[in-house]
Amino acid sequence: MNPPRYDGTVHPDEWIKQIRTFCYFKQITEEQEIVKFCKSMIHSTININNNNDNNDNNNNNNNEIEEINTLDSLSNALKSHITFQILKDTCKRKLQVLKFAPEIHGGDTAKFISYFNMKCFDAEINDLEEQKKLLFHSFSDDFFRKEFNKQIHNVNSKEVLFKLFNNIVNEYSKLIKYGNFVSLKHITTGKYLTTDDKRYLTGSRGQIVFSTDALPEANAIWKINYPFGSQPKANNEIVSYGDTISLQNKLGKMLWAYPNYKSPTSGHVEVSCYSMNQYNNWMIEPNISNISTKKNSNEEKRYLKSEDKIVIVNESKEKVMILHSHNIKFTLDNSLYQEVFCHDNRIHLKDEWCIELVEH
Repeated sequence: MNPPRYDGTVHPDEWIKQIRTFCYFKQITEEQEIVKFCKSMIHSTININNNNDNNDNNNNNNNEIEEINTLDSLSNALKSHITFQILKDTCKRKLQVLKFAPEIHGGDTAKFISYFNMKCFDAEINDLEEQKKLLFHSFSDDFFRKEFNKQIHNVNSKEVLFKLFNNIVNEYSKLIKYGNFVSLKHITTGKYLTTDDKRYLTGSRGQIVFSTDALPEANAIWKINYPFGSQPKANNEIVSYGDTISLQNKLGKMLWAYPNYKSPTSGHVEVSCYSMNQYNNWMIEPNISNISTKKNSNEEKRYLKSEDKIVIVNESKEKVMILHSHNIKFTLDNSLYQEVFCHDNRIHLKDEWCIELVEH
């Protein structure tokens, strides 16, 4: 363990703490001995003897160095030197240009908070309101800024501030965006929306869609795409409730429902995988009451998040069709498959699916 030299690039109190640790390790416990050792470790370009010189008396240097005989007086002397003011100003400027990136964009929240905390300490920024502003301006994403503004008023300590920050990062990591891959689990049966290369023997004769209890593999993973007939959305744009999307299986086919084709067992509307067309468009709703409730134009957007319970509505021009599954099965090539279909009946809790983020 080598003792660090003081060169003006570390907070004096932190440096003294490190020197004290070294001294205790070497069994140097007397404060004056520690102070003497500290002085020997100050870089020769930093002359703390002249910090308190008066313009009319330049002959007191020898007396002033002798006055620095406690760790507190040493700390004060180092803080009086111009290098400390430069350090504080430098750290404040670094905080002013600091930008946060969450883990999904290659960042590290723990390292960011540690760096932010240390720079506030080095710059001696202890005012909570100033810390709030600096942290707020580190966000470049509107989601972070909106959530931070909504919740910041009840923050009364730095620990609570960091807890809020971490909570917002956790919420951000759950956001569903265009280009993300998700799985859809039917809540009532606990099974995942899945497709297969096999084809229905009736109806559209397209690729079958069913529910399975296996953990999602490629045939049960769906990409959130822009809807048919609209301008493509940029990847990483957040999906909001009420948005119309299309769902593309990781194997390449689109989730599709055409009202003229009947499902193999229950006789409702068949759901299959097909190429891109107007019957690929699905609207995401948060719960059954919002299907029939007109949204207030002034209402704030609600973002779609992983593990949300949703209702999935096919936006067919002919009629409203709700994606559904149940425990009834159909047989194909001597295998049983849990039926998935759309219906236009009264919406109920069995229409809910849980959306789970699989891959950004």
